[in-house]
Amino acid sequence: MFGQTHFEPWQGDQYGKSSPRLLVIGESRFDEEYTDKTIIQDLMNGYQHRTFTNFVQAATGTRCSERDYDASRFWKSVVFYNYNTTFFPGDARLPLPWSERNREENARLLREVLLKWTPSHAIVWGMSNWCSLRVEGAEWIDKKAISGMADPHRCVTLKSVPTLFARTSHPSWPGFSYDRWAPMLKAFLAM
Repeated sequence: MFGQTHFEPWQGDQYGKSSPRLLVIGESRFDEEYTDKTIIQDLMNGYQHRTFTNFVQAATGTRCSERDYDASRFWKSVVFYNYNTTFFPGDARLPLPWSERNREENARLLREVLLKWTPSHAIVWGMSNWCSLRVEGAEWIDKKAISGMADPHRCVTLKSVPTLFARTSHPSWPGFSYDRWAPMLKAFLAM
């Protein structure tokens, strides 16, 4: 897709009907063949993964132990892909080299994703991912800080369609906290 081998973002079948239209931007894959689409399909088929459960809990404001928790419903309504599109064969939590983060291809593909799916909101996993994120041919506009965050959120507009961006800690990080991120994401998604 978009001229990149094994680049297959996940698009939920309810994405076009959802409001806000949410793009979730992960960091990197660890396997060339295991696409972002396949990752989420596995979750939809019952595969459990702490990173994704942590994030869905924070994004929906519902803990997985609560009756209303529905990860499948969440994934059906979003687009997901990893910003750093070349796979990084390493163990979890090994830092991705900046040479990979700064590849022009990453910025080009993010532009293509934004143009194809026109999300209203995007949530970026991880501070390093946030610091390296670029959109080819576009400038970030910093907006006011979100309640509970020191950092401003950002906006990019392509072909008159604005997309708001915010970040969380990477959900695989042991210190990722529902109590910290759920209120911030609720405020962000209401913008």
